[in-house]
Amino acid sequence: MPAAGFKRRIRLVVIATACIVAASVLTACGDIKSSSSSSSGSSTSASTGSSSASSASSTTPASLVPEDIRSSGKLVVGTNIPYPPMEFFGPDGQTFEGVDVELIEAIAEGLELEPELINSSYDGLIPSVVSGRLDVIISGMGDFTDREKQLDFVDYVKTGSEVMMSKEAAAKANSLLDLCGMSIGVQAGTDQVAATEEESKRCEAAGKPPLKVETFPEDSDALLAQKSGRVELHAADAPVVAYEAATIDGGKRFVAKFPNFLSTPIDYGIGVSKDQEGLAEAIRDQLNVMIEDGTYGKILAKYHLQELAVPKAVINGATVSSTGVE
Repeated sequence: MPAAGFKRRIRLVVIATACIVAASVLTACGDIKSSSSSSSGSSTSASTGSSSASSASSTTPASLVPEDIRSSGKLVVGTNIPYPPMEFFGPDGQTFEGVDVELIEAIAEGLELEPELINSSYDGLIPSVVSGRLDVIISGMGDFTDREKQLDFVDYVKTGSEVMMSKEAAAKANSLLDLCGMSIGVQAGTDQVAATEEESKRCEAAGKPPLKVETFPEDSDALLAQKSGRVELHAADAPVVAYEAATIDGGKRFVAKFPNFLSTPIDYGIGVSKDQEGLAEAIRDQLNVMIEDGTYGKILAKYHLQELAVPKAVINGATVSSTGVE
């Protein structure tokens, strides 16, 4: 959903250097594009007041930022576009827009840093933070206990999974077991991969054929497969499915159904390197400032996600693993 009144422009720069990752880390880099946001910011950015050198001496979110990041003056952020409404390109094909973009801009401003957003493959995001190539991730990424072994996560939005299907198919589907035997598209590396595998096991246990699961590099690829008829169903995070169902063909073709597809509630988390001591705490504290002053709520409401707001940001609040979705 284009951000109404969102006037910030981000300059895209194709990084010509090859991805360099420590040999001990498995990574997938794909096409990388970088952007730096201008300081003439968004109307939803947090109000931080005047900045001064003395601010680092007080107990503020900015004072918790690790020295190497503070001295660089920037926060290098990985994301995976498109995944609307969380992150997507604007009409010009260059501007980064979405919930995650506006949130990380406001957080970075409060931390007295300039956000540099890098668009990369979803599978490569966590390895790139572990290797030190990125400082943080904000990309509609679920916080799970197994992921917390690699990164710290600052939880910022409630979510779950839903299934998008044609209105005709939805009229005949009263339970998840009615989906057995149907083809379903999901993005590789996402929570829905495990969810569809678990649902296929339930189908077989009930004496029905399993789901025919197809994985795609991007959520947009899975969506295109559904629109073209290659797959019958499309599973993704609830905010994404709700947005897609409401905007494709004016909301006349598809509907979002089965919010219990991933029955264990999860949160989206901002992934932070465990080697950057204090950074997760700085982001958490700044996000809580934004929750208290209303900035956070305004950003979510702008994209009709206010019902998914968290009352307070926490670090590592996961209760389930990505491979053990109930």
